[in-house]
Amino acid sequence: MKIYSFLFALCLTFGLSAQEYGRASFYADSFQGLKTASGELYSKSEMTASHNTLPFGTMVRITRLDTKKSVVVRINDRGPFIKGRITDLSRKAAEQLGIISSGEVQVKLDVVGQGKPVSVANKTTTTPKGATAAKPKATTTAQPSTTKRPAVYNDSSVPKKVTTKSVPKAVPTQATTSTAKGSDTDADMAISEAKFVRGNYNKYGLYKIQLLKPEKKGFGVQVGSYSSYDNVMKQVADLQAKWFEDILVNIEPAEGGGSSYKVILGQFETEAAAENYKKNLQRKHGVKGFVVGLEEM
Repeated sequence: MKIYSFLFALCLTFGLSAQEYGRASFYADSFQGLKTASGELYSKSEMTASHNTLPFGTMVRITRLDTKKSVVVRINDRGPFIKGRITDLSRKAAEQLGIISSGEVQVKLDVVGQGKPVSVANKTTTTPKGATAAKPKATTTAQPSTTKRPAVYNDSSVPKKVTTKSVPKAVPTQATTSTAKGSDTDADMAISEAKFVRGNYNKYGLYKIQLLKPEKKGFGVQVGSYSSYDNVMKQVADLQAKWFEDILVNIEPAEGGGSSYKVILGQFETEAAAENYKKNLQRKHGVKGFVVGLEEM
């Protein structure tokens, strides 16, 4: 028994001391309130993160390799699904780690403990002493979606996250529910999952577009100007192929009639942050641009 106890303790210690090295990024603000793979709703003000294999509720320490600054977060989502990246952090965790401006950094992940994930689908209630518990209806609660959402990409050249996307995230599969016992069942038809268009844009085809109108605040980096809507769509697909997000399109009347489409990557709170991003764009991706004030558009 002593040997088994020793081996169990050794395995437990080894499991809690697991390490992993890779890149870390953070969720876009547009994920606020969306359901994670664990069933919890994502909150940018909580200390949470995603991981592809660790059990939900696992507590991990994320340490930057350059500054040695670290944070402890709880795993409540799956992802990221990008080679070389091992975790996506909530915005609060990213702020404490200091990666908002850089977007993505090299980190070390250490498992430090196993917490208890919050149950959102099966909450229990306590019946007062002497009272009779009401018989629940024979309904089936929809289980949390395990659809693998594309993780937010934040390269060191990717701007601060805003809620502006030219192409939406993957559409979660519509959950099916069962009606009460004895009645007819009618399963809802599932919605097919939408995929990012990454460089394979075709002029003709079915595309899902989600328009979001951000505040005209801060600064961005303009990387293109077009008179053709078709060229704008192609540029957006090309940028997404390089894993850029937060793509803004400013539409203005053109001289002589028609419209002018300006493709902008942003938003940034300060002009200095936008300038730094512009330098990274050209140095790392060969993309040239110039800083523009969004309030002036």
